Amino acid sequence: MIMEQVMRIEDRVIELPGKPPCMLDRDLARVYGVETMELNQARVRNPKKFMEGVDYFQLTKDDITICDIDWKGGHSPYAYTKRGAYMFSTILSTDEAIEHAIAVVEGFCAYSFLMEEIKAGRITVKPNLKQDRQEWMFNNMRSELLDRSPLWRKILRYKDIGLNNREIALLVHLEKSTVRKHVRRMESCGLLMPPKDLPKLQGYAEHFKNRLN
Repeated sequence: MIMEQVMRIEDRVIELPGKPPCMLDRDLARVYGVETMELNQARVRNPKKFMEGVDYFQLTKDDITICDIDWKGGHSPYAYTKRGAYMFSTILSTDEAIEHAIAVVEGFCAYSFLMEEIKAGRITVKPNLKQDRQEWMFNNMRSELLDRSPLWRKILRYKDIGLNNREIALLVHLEKSTVRKHVRRMESCGLLMPPKDLPKLQGYAEHFKNRLN
């Protein structure tokens, strides 16, 4: 159970350009069983426990574009580093904050360990002997690019089920032109592939389209 919690948290740790690994305020709030606003207000009420730039930082517009964030203007979301995330366990009184504090720290550690192992070349995906080497290298590069961009993962998933740019923009709360820009970048990287099971995916597409209507 603890390992499952750690893996779920590790999956929510992201790394933005020029910044340390972090968790978005909304994701951390969910782990600790509070609302996002309540989480950020707890930080404001305890300024001595949080150092800006070390324990937390506010996302820039570029950061928001990279992340998959339901942001409708106003104050930009915040992100918390490992130390900042752990600090909340000392000031929040929810059962989740006490129970999940160690899992949060271990989730960050698991992410950092994984990144170091990949960079050092100690973790690699073994190619299928029946698979062409170039295809294997492409798939590895494709996976790495998608791992770095939660927004691209979501766009790819929606494209795979047949949604167009307008429909994707509604689901990810971005302008259609912004989605189109990301789609073109993904196409130039070779990330968008034709769906393998078109009839089944078209069924999923109809389901999502009905949700949009």
